Amino acid sequence: MTKQETKNAYKPDQWLVVKVADDLYKVFGVWSGGYLHGDQWRLNSGIEKVERNGLIWTFYGYSGSAYEVHQDSYGSTAYGWGVIDSAKQQLPNLQILTKAEFLEVFEDKVNNLNTPLKEIEITWLSDSHDCDTCGLNWADGAVVVMPDSTKIELIPEANCYESTHYNPDDVYNAILKHLGYSVRHEISPTK
Repeated sequence: MTKQETKNAYKPDQWLVVKVADDLYKVFGVWSGGYLHGDQWRLNSGIEKVERNGLIWTFYGYSGSAYEVHQDSYGSTAYGWGVIDSAKQQLPNLQILTKAEFLEVFEDKVNNLNTPLKEIEITWLSDSHDCDTCGLNWADGAVVVMPDSTKIELIPEANCYESTHYNPDDVYNAILKHLGYSVRHEISPTK
């Protein structure tokens, strides 16, 4: 979900993250009013995804909303604290995260836009063998270097009988296996 795909985008003046249940966190946003309009607050539906670009955090809610906030505006107004105090009377397990607690929980969950993606390097290899009896034989393979510098070597070997060949699916499956995933192929019947 990106900012363009969200239903509603909000930019509160101040904000907090509250823990409602074991793994359910929500953004509590407060907007300061003026002479004609009073202060307002809003609680999102629950944090589904988090992005960060420097000190700007974007929280995407289960309802499709996005809250874009500045890290330095973490906190609330007197009005906001009053709303939270009232809510705690009805939800005694409601936990307000301090800024340090928020950073500890969400630093690991964030898709930091300033951090480059980890790269997997694939060097495709080919081998050939020309035999007077059998003719030309070839085999393909690859050497893969993972982000942790581990090498996966799928070395091709062409010869007259039983060449060692790795097609691209073999290479990608080896990468997924290294990352801890197994692959199950299913072919759906055509109509």
